[in-house]
Amino acid sequence: MGKQKGKKTLQFRYKQDTMGNHKIFIWVWSTVLLLLYLVCSLYWGVNASAIPFCFLFFVLLYLWARRWESNNEETEKIMAIELMKKHVVGDVHRLYGEDVTISSWGYYCYSMGKDHDSQCLLVYLSNTKIIQYLVRYVPSGEEDVCCCEIELKPIETNDRKLIRKISPHFRPLLYLSPQNEFKVRILFIYIIGLTVIATCIIGMHYYKWIPLASLFGYMLVIGVMGYVCKKMNLPKQSSFFVRRLKNTLRILHFSVPAFDLALVSFLSLIIGLGIPCAIIYVIRNYFDIVLSESVQYFICLVFLSIILVHHDNFVHKYILNFLFKHDYDELKHHPFVEVALNLTQGKNINFLIYLLYFGFLSWTTFARLQGLDPLISPDLIEGATPAFLVHIAYTNMVLRYKEVDLKMDTMMSFMSRAYDIKVL
Repeated sequence: MGKQKGKKTLQFRYKQDTMGNHKIFIWVWSTVLLLLYLVCSLYWGVNASAIPFCFLFFVLLYLWARRWESNNEETEKIMAIELMKKHVVGDVHRLYGEDVTISSWGYYCYSMGKDHDSQCLLVYLSNTKIIQYLVRYVPSGEEDVCCCEIELKPIETNDRKLIRKISPHFRPLLYLSPQNEFKVRILFIYIIGLTVIATCIIGMHYYKWIPLASLFGYMLVIGVMGYVCKKMNLPKQSSFFVRRLKNTLRILHFSVPAFDLALVSFLSLIIGLGIPCAIIYVIRNYFDIVLSESVQYFICLVFLSIILVHHDNFVHKYILNFLFKHDYDELKHHPFVEVALNLTQGKNINFLIYLLYFGFLSWTTFARLQGLDPLISPDLIEGATPAFLVHIAYTNMVLRYKEVDLKMDTMMSFMSRAYDIKVL
């Protein structure tokens, strides 16, 4: 219930949610984690499987504490917005005119100093302005009851933290155009997917099947708990589990473009490395020639860069044949594969090669001059450096080939007259 004080502030109070109400949450999930740990320990060893389960336990503690805090914040937000709706509409019309409307609401909790928290009500307007109403805690005089006081004075703000909290776009924070904002969102999606892929590969390298089993086990338990809570007519608990499951599925959904890019890149590497590996195999087994490791690195890197950069159409053709069995119309139904093929064009790979070699040569040169260990195999350094020079030479040769003008018609006419050759 809210009340106005001197037409300058508005007070409301609510019963706080305490951590004691969520003890069942931490006990249930701690038991689940303990049982999973004991099962995995039987197959993988007690010490090896302890690391991921310790990490999951601390994540569980964080979710428990955050859920307790977010419940109180959500209660404050709902009550503050409900009480301030009419007042905010009046302030907006008075300050900016009746054509300006409210796009979204927000409630931001932040720390003002040691042992002193505060919050504010944020309003994002259709004219891209953001106004805030300061909210502060006041003594309630009752146990487990929180009392808040809203100042009814609107303040227009340009605070970037507040803008980030309430704005539905990245643009006000990063000063991006709509097109660049869309590019940032796409980049963010690919970063999420590549992070998931890297995490899976590293986890499977060290723990084999445990990470994937934990992921699918987590999704199965979450889904079952949500279904059980729904059948037991526990809507809050069911909503909690359903949200967790949806968030996991959303992350996996965001990983689809990156998985397609990883697949196309992997197939490109197989094709690019297949030819030099076959050449090395033939030389070593049929010509009785011993190739040093540096020479093998040199051959692989030279052929890989030349094939991926200057013969990318050949590579993409074989990838499409492998994925769609010559049915190129099927590519229309897989837009992320088409995007991956576009990203792995020769000119894009060429830029990536130059970027990688720039970092590689900078680090190895600095380490050599400083007398440091470059942490890279000496054979790889000896093979990669001339391979980059050959790649530069081949690239320049291809570019200069377009400028070659031999005037073959003139030469043929001259040769036919000089040697009395009749040209049909």
